[in-house]
Formats: sequence, structure tokens, C-alpha cells
Amino acid sequence: MLHNAWLPIVYEITASCGRVGYTLIPGPDTTGHSECFLRHKDGGAVAALGATRPNRNDRAHKFDTELYRVSFGDDESPPVTQELGWVINKAKVKMAEQYGWDDITKASVRVYHLLGDPEIDIYTGWNGYISADHLTRTTDEPQTFWVTVYNEENNPLRYALVCLYQESGLHRVSSTNYLGVARFNITPRAGWLLYVTVTKHDYGPYEGTCRVHASPTSPDGPQEEKSSFPFAFNSALYNPQTRSVNITYQLPEKSFVEIRVFDATGRLINIIEKVQKPDGINQSIWNCRDNYSRIVSQGIYFIKLKTGEFEEIRKVVIF
Repeated sequence: MLHNAWLPIVYEITASCGRVGYTLIPGPDTTGHSECFLRHKDGGAVAALGATRPNRNDRAHKFDTELYRVSFGDDESPPVTQELGWVINKAKVKMAEQYGWDDITKASVRVYHLLGDPEIDIYTGWNGYISADHLTRTTDEPQTFWVTVYNEENNPLRYALVCLYQESGLHRVSSTNYLGVARFNITPRAGWLLYVTVTKHDYGPYEGTCRVHASPTSPDGPQEEKSSFPFAFNSALYNPQTRSVNITYQLPEKSFVEIRVFDATGRLINIIEKVQKPDGINQSIWNCRDNYSRIVSQGIYFIKLKTGEFEEIRKVVIF
């Protein structure tokens, strides 16, 4: 972790530190040792991993080693994304492969217990946000769709994971080459947004869209295209450098929008928007302050976007 503003993840891999009802200090509190990290009055950790019972030291030490190797990337190609659940499962597999998946090793795989969201992104550094160049309008004809990815210094970014997605069913994934380019052969569907996302370990993600229109040569011509695009809550991205959350969403028509922020207990923290917004893609900013302009503490928050009959919630971690 880079500095004290980052929330730590605690790996405890021996003894019974992850067992419910186990405590290192005798007394009435039987909260599991790992759970204490999450409940500490001064903030604690964002997640904890512990063993639910004593385990063989050789397996535990190997698992410990693999956790750090996977977290920091031990492959020739740098890891694209590091989600906590993925890191733990990959470390378990690498540990088990060392011992041939015997009965003791299988028991060791089962004994480790995670407290925390498995989708939490692990950062071992911060290299800024990703940017990308691609078409923002295209047709539904078969085509080669190019995405060029850059870092904040505007240099090509290699080994970034690029995903194209349409709710109509299209889903393609590819990594960028040494020029920062990913290439896709696709036939998108008219009337549906094409979502473009780019991720890479220790970088803030990129999220963009491309509108797809019916081409004049389509069997039914331009009439195939929908009169409007569906509602979408595109993203809620936290920027630790500006300590703000960038919220993007799409409206099929002019609508009254309400955006509220809640903490992990469900308590209302702030009302960001309560206003009419035009159709198309819109953006709102949360400055990570509450209704009294006080800076919020580190932790998990939920952003609720509501307009008309549509309602959606996105989770964001402030650190």
C-alpha cells in the first residue's frame, strides 16, 4: 500500500485466527480474531483472511508465499486485474499444485476463510487512470473495431484488458499489444450502446461507449434503430488523487434525476443531484463529503441513482 490513506488487507494464514467464536484474549467477546480487524473502532481493515482451524505449516507457508506472489504479479505478463477473491483462489491452486492435491492439501484449501468482498480490487501501487481512443459512433455492419489505450503520460499501455459489451449479447475480450492496441472483429446490433471498458492492475479503469446505428444497407434500413437508448448507470469511479467520485449515466429522454449516497449501514450521507437532466450521457461528481460538507471517512459507500421508474445502485470504496 502506498500511504496511510489506503485500506489494508490482512492475511493471517495459521492457527485458528479465522474461526468464528475464537479469540486470542479470554473474555466474553468471542468474535473471531480476523473479524476484529474489520470491527476495530479506529477503522480496521477492508478485508481479512484467516484459517478456521490449525493447519500444516508447510502448506500454510506455501500459501502465504503465493498470496504475495499473486498479489504483486509473478507472471511474465503483468496481471490485468487483481480482485481479492481471484488472488486468494489462484494462490490456493498454486499451493495445491506444489503438493499434488493430496488429502492434506485439499483440507488446507478448504480451511482458509475470507471476511470481505471478493470483488475488492487490490492495489500494490497507483499509476493513475487509463484513457482510450475508439469510435464513439458506428453502424451495425461487420467491422474491425480498434481500441488504443494510454496511461496518464499518454504513452501506449501494454497488457491492458479491453472488453466490448452490448446488452443484446455481444461480448468480446482482448489484451493490448506493445503499441497499446486491441483489435476486435464484431457485428454490433443497432440501437444498443456498445460499452468499452479497459482495466489493468494498479491503474484506474476506463469506461466509454459507442452508439450503434443501423446502416442504410440493413434489410430494414435505418428504421431498425431504436428511437432512444435504454437507461444505464454506466459507472461510479473513485479518483484517489482528487478524492472524488465520477458518476456517469445515460438517459433515453429528458428526466428528473436523483442521486443519493449511503454508507454501509444504509444511512443517508449526501444527496448529490435532484434536478432535470437532458437525454444522452450525463455526468455528476461526488466530492466525498456529507450533507454538512464534512469529508467522509474511508470505507464502502453505495450510490443510488433514480429517475422515473428506474433505480440502480453502484458500490464504491473510498480510501
